[in-house]
This record gives sequence, C-alpha cells and structure tokens, in this order.
Amino acid sequence: MTAMLSLLAACSSFAFADTCTISDNNSGAALTIGLCEHKLGLTDYAAGHIEAAETHYLRALAIWETADGRFPAEQVITLIGLGRLYQATHRTQEAAALLTRGLELARPLETTRPQLTAVTLSRLGGVYSASGSVERARSVLTEAIARLRALRSPDLPELAYAWNALGMAELRAGSYAAGESNIRQAVSIATGCLGENDHQTAIYQTNLGLALYLEGQYSRALPLLRRAEFLLESGQDDDSGQLGTALVELSAVETAQGKFALAENDASRALGVLNRHFGPDSGEVARAQVNLAAIYLVEHKTPEAAELLPDAVGTERRVFSRGRALANGVRWLALLRAQQGQWIQAESLYREAIEMYEVGPGPAPSEIGAVRREYAKVVKQERGKAPPAPPAT
Repeated sequence: MTAMLSLLAACSSFAFADTCTISDNNSGAALTIGLCEHKLGLTDYAAGHIEAAETHYLRALAIWETADGRFPAEQVITLIGLGRLYQATHRTQEAAALLTRGLELARPLETTRPQLTAVTLSRLGGVYSASGSVERARSVLTEAIARLRALRSPDLPELAYAWNALGMAELRAGSYAAGESNIRQAVSIATGCLGENDHQTAIYQTNLGLALYLEGQYSRALPLLRRAEFLLESGQDDDSGQLGTALVELSAVETAQGKFALAENDASRALGVLNRHFGPDSGEVARAQVNLAAIYLVEHKTPEAAELLPDAVGTERRVFSRGRALANGVRWLALLRAQQGQWIQAESLYREAIEMYEVGPGPAPSEIGAVRREYAKVVKQERGKAPPAPPAT
C-alpha cells in the first residue's frame, strides 16, 4: 500500500502524479495494474489530455470494482480523480455521482484513512458550489473544512480549495461579506503552502477580486485581478479557461470605473479565450459576451452590441434561473432596446431586471441608482409623461 498512501498524501496538491511509484508488496497483479492505470490518468490529466485521462481512470475503476472490495481506499482516490476531471469539463451530474459514491466508500475507513472522507467531502462540496446548490455546498464544505483542519498532518492545498468553494457558494447566495472572508482564507492558505505565484493562488485571487467587485470595492479588486491575470498568463497554461474568467472580472471592474478602452480590450480577450474552452451555449461565454456588449452600449456602439447581446441573454436565461448575472444581462438588453428606440420592450426588461435585483443579490447602491434612472428615462419616452415612482428598494 506504500504507493497509494503516497498518492493519498499528495492527492489534493494538483502535483501528485510524480509521487505515485508502484510497489508490489502484498498487492498482486490487480493492485499493480490498477495503480498503473490511475497514475497514467493523473499524468494525462496534468498534461491536458482529458480523453486519455478519462480512459485510464475508468480502467482503474473497473479493476477496483471487480476486486471484491479488496481496494476501497484506492477506489475512493480514483473516484476523486475522475470526479475532478468531470467537474473541470462541466459534467456536473457525473462528478457529483462519482464523489457521492466515493463518500459512501470513504466513511467506513475514517479511523484509518480520515483524509479520504475529508477530501471527498471537499470535492463534492466544490461541485455543489459550482452548480449553485448553495445549502448543500455549505453543509458539505463546513464538514470538509472541520475534518481537514483536524487531520494530524493538515492538507493545506485541499483546505484552501474548500474555503474557496465555500466562499463562492456564499457569493452565489448574495452573502458577499461572508464570501469575501472565506475566499481570503483560501488566498492566505494557498499563498503559504503553494506560493504567491502558484496557478491555484491566482485562481483564488481572481475569486477574491470578484467578491470585492460585487461589494462595489473596485479599487481593491483591480490590483488583485491584474495580478491574477499576470500569473495565469505567465504560467504553463496561459490559454486556460481560468485566464478567461480573470479577464471577464477585470473587464467588469474596468467598466464600473469608466475605463472603457481597457475594459473593451480585456472583454474581447476574455471572449477569445473562453470560446476555445467552452461551448457557444455556456454560461461562461454568455457572461463574457454580456460584458463586451455592455461596454459597446456605454460607448453607443449599438450595432456591435446587438450582434452579441440578445443571444447571450437567451443563453443566460437557460443557464441561470435567477441571480445577479442574469439580472445584469437583462438590464443591458433593456438598454440596447432603448438605444434602438424599442421603448415598450425596454420598459418591460427594466422592470424584470429591477425585480430580480430586489429579490436576490443586486448591484451596489450606485449601480441600482443608475438602473432606475435608465428605467425612468425609458418610461418618460414611452409614455410621454413623468415616470411613475419606481419600485421601492
């Protein structure tokens, strides 16, 4: 079991492929082949060879599942690896199913393998957080963090991951202060154990920048996002989807600060990166399109915005049932219709956006004030009289 123990000790650091050396001590052919397949899966995943990695993970799982329960710990670790792959490739339901199965197998091993349960909980909580299941994410990640902190040798990279996932869940729930606090924990831990120039640290800094943006703290968000952009661009995977996400957040902050030329450039770059990593109907691409269209609208480039915005908001309606991202898209679509002189559509869309802001996490007070002023102008144009009192805040 020496090989699998070494693998477990490093399984959340994202750099553990090289630690999986195979030992035949008391293992037999099944264990040797299973470990080989798992290590090949790790290596291919680290190299970005997703299909090959999936094939090796599935082969390893087939070996564990036909071994009459002799290798439950190894099976859990492979389930974690394949679950992580599925989450990264947006196969959320499959990732959740694999990690749920892994948790069922890990809990009976808590006495001898406590890290298995802690890491599986962390990864399952990350899936729930990314999919918007906030209450599930809170419950699972709170347990994961407690277990990770209680380990004799704390798994600090995984602890940073769990804090970040919990912070993102809080942001999705509109609890911006709690989200910022949790993500700050992730950045602090990752900086200490991985280094301030690490790829994962940059991802957490991007998310901290998002939290500050949502709180209206643009001047504090900007340097974090620019540093994250630099680190992600200068890393080995400078064309990653994470770089696209950082550029989306950076362009949103620059737009809020009135730096439209910079914002347009960064939003265009974000869209180029994200289009290479996600399908045309993805929420990530739609959000980048909305950001770029918003800049066009502010600059009165109405035809350019019209090419992007209606389809992007249509995608957001399919992907997001509610929340600030969809409300922002509807707000900018309302402004587009106003610039096109389609006053009735614009009024209806503004009402919809304001209602969504009121029932969920909305923008900063200065931003909602701008939305209400835009709405009032549209009502005045459409009705030819003084606008009615806007909905109460």
